[in-house]
Amino acid sequence: MKCPRCLAILLPVGLIAYAVFLIAYLPAAAVWSVASDAVPARLYGVEGSIWSGRAATAMVAGARFDAVHWELAPPALLSRTVAFRVRANLAHGALDTRVGFALGRGLVAEAVKAGTTVDTLFEWTRFPELAILADGRVEVRLRHLRMNGAHLASAQGRIIWRKATLNLGGGIPLGDVVARLRPADGAGTRITLSNDGGLLRLAGDGKLTLEGRYHLTLRLQARDPDDPASQRAARALGLPDPTGTVVEVSGVVGGPLPAVAVR
Repeated sequence: MKCPRCLAILLPVGLIAYAVFLIAYLPAAAVWSVASDAVPARLYGVEGSIWSGRAATAMVAGARFDAVHWELAPPALLSRTVAFRVRANLAHGALDTRVGFALGRGLVAEAVKAGTTVDTLFEWTRFPELAILADGRVEVRLRHLRMNGAHLASAQGRIIWRKATLNLGGGIPLGDVVARLRPADGAGTRITLSNDGGLLRLAGDGKLTLEGRYHLTLRLQARDPDDPASQRAARALGLPDPTGTVVEVSGVVGGPLPAVAVR
C-alpha cells in the first residue's frame, strides 16, 4: 500500500478516534453548564464525565436526590437508546434504575426500584402539611416507564404502600395498598388498586392521561361489617354505607387538591 493511500485511510480513523476520546472524557460539569436550561432538573456538585459521573444533589420536580451516580449501560450502545444506570439516595430510601433517551420515544426508564416514606412524598408536593394525615412506606417497582415531556406517558409495574395508615379517628390501618400500572389502550396509563389487610377493603381502577389528568373510581367497604373497629373506620371516613361506598377521585398531577365525590 502506498503511503498516500495509507494517510487517506489513517487520517479519518485518527480524527474519529480523537473525537471519541474527547467525548468520552468530556467533563460532566461542562456539559451540564450548557444543557441545564433545557433539562427539567438541577444538579449540584457535578463531577466525572458524561458517561460516568456523580452529583452531590439533584432536584427534579421538587424531589431531592443525594449522592447521585450514573454510568453508561453498555448494551444500550447496540440499540437505539442511549441509557445509563442511575443510583441515588432519597430521604429514608434509595433509587436504582436504568434511564435513557430513545430515538422517537423520549425519556424512558426501565427496572425502576425506589422506596421512601409517605411523608417524604408529601414534602415533594404542593401540600407538605398533609403529611400528618398518612403513614407508611412507598415502594416503586416498575418494569417500564416513558415520559411525555413533564408528564407520564405510560408505565408498567407496581407501586406498593406498605403498612398504609390514615391518621383519622385514631388511625385507620389499610394493610398494604397496591397500585398496578399498565399502558392503557390508545394512550395513557391504566391504574388498578387493591389492598391486603386492614379494617377496610379497597378496590378500584382509573386512568392517567398524557396531560397528567387522572380519574379513579374506588369502592370502599368494611372488611368485616360486624366488627366495631371496621364500623368506626367507615364512619371516620364519612362512608355512608359500610357495606360498600363508591368514591370518585379526579385531578391533575402536580395541581390543586383532587375533587372527591361520594355516591
